[in-house]
Amino acid sequence: MDPFVIINGEQWDILYCCVCLTSLDKVKPPALSIEMKENFELGERLESVYPLLDIIFEYLNDKDLDNVMNVKKSWGSIAERLLKKRSQPCWVTCYQDRGNVFFKDSGNLHFNNASAAIVLFGRHYNLNEYISLHEDTNTFQQMKFVEYFNKEIISRNISFCILTCPKVVSYFSQDVENRYGSIFDTLFLPVIPGIRTTMFYCNFSKLKKNPGLLEKHIKPSEEVKCLLLFDEYDIRSSVDHLFKIILKETKPEELALGGGLIHGIDAFNKQKEIPEITRNKNETFCIAFTKERGTEPNFNAASFVIRGSELTEEELNEELLKFKKNIIMRSNSIALRVCCQAKKGKKKESLIFNAHFPNTSLLGLEAAGEIGWNCFNLPHAEVPEPVESKPKKSKKHYPKFQHEWSTVFVVITWGDIVEM
Repeated sequence: MDPFVIINGEQWDILYCCVCLTSLDKVKPPALSIEMKENFELGERLESVYPLLDIIFEYLNDKDLDNVMNVKKSWGSIAERLLKKRSQPCWVTCYQDRGNVFFKDSGNLHFNNASAAIVLFGRHYNLNEYISLHEDTNTFQQMKFVEYFNKEIISRNISFCILTCPKVVSYFSQDVENRYGSIFDTLFLPVIPGIRTTMFYCNFSKLKKNPGLLEKHIKPSEEVKCLLLFDEYDIRSSVDHLFKIILKETKPEELALGGGLIHGIDAFNKQKEIPEITRNKNETFCIAFTKERGTEPNFNAASFVIRGSELTEEELNEELLKFKKNIIMRSNSIALRVCCQAKKGKKKESLIFNAHFPNTSLLGLEAAGEIGWNCFNLPHAEVPEPVESKPKKSKKHYPKFQHEWSTVFVVITWGDIVEM
């Protein structure tokens, strides 16, 4: 007989649950009442009952909020604050400490104007394992991890991926006391003006016979400014076919590149009501940030490879300072850190990065191989020459992009330029 428990007089079957999680609080409008008076003026009454106007404005799209800003000064300040909140990066982290599970988020989880999301998932768990989701002290639901992400974390119709990696080691905030890695971390990618974010699987070998396959995901009129690659296998023998297409009119040092070899990849497209995008063998998962050729959006991307297994804090500081001095930073930014799982002396890397980039959310993972090359976005920046020899079989030489015993940083930044 299966084990069960009695809750509120009902019998619940108990499945093995690897972890117990608490339901994230959704933003619920408070119970409000507006008193009708003589010479009633709706606009003034809405403004007098906080936060009613904020709640109403949340339902407006960006264009309507722009129009609201012209109604009156007080309305404009609320609309401006909401627009700023939507454009800021959004993150969620879930981690264990001394047997307890903790959630922290950036504070704009349900307001961020997201176009896509990346979920990093620790390999010590399985997406098909059951969790116990508690809504209060007396009720709970049993569901798989993947169902949990759909219900609680990715509650909007956006594309997202779940990347299962050796270890999740993000650094979002100094308030998050996460010393041993997360159960999962999520970074929402907001809509960036002038930039299109697309996620897709790609068989690089097939591109050799049919380069037009890539047009399904990247338009011929678009230029790729940043590319993230994730796979379970070595891609050195096949990825050149992709580079030949997307770098046809672009130099490698103008494309920010990052990613790694991980344990599992699952992609979902909720916009098209397809729960999961099917992945065939020999396909690499790609996340591309593109712009229309001839346009210059307020956007920059950069990547940097730090080689060496046992760098001192002073050496790490020197490397990251070199990176910082050679890139443009803007008012909003997110970053990816991919570190070798066998590397020594890696615990301080996130802290040192945060010291140089204190306002940048850092999504971090450990990998079985790091993907990336140096791309500095500051004009006339001195890009270091790669230490390794160039590939011999490639007709067009590209910098070495797959590494061991290294750390790859990718910084994506948009908005107004800020002084560093």
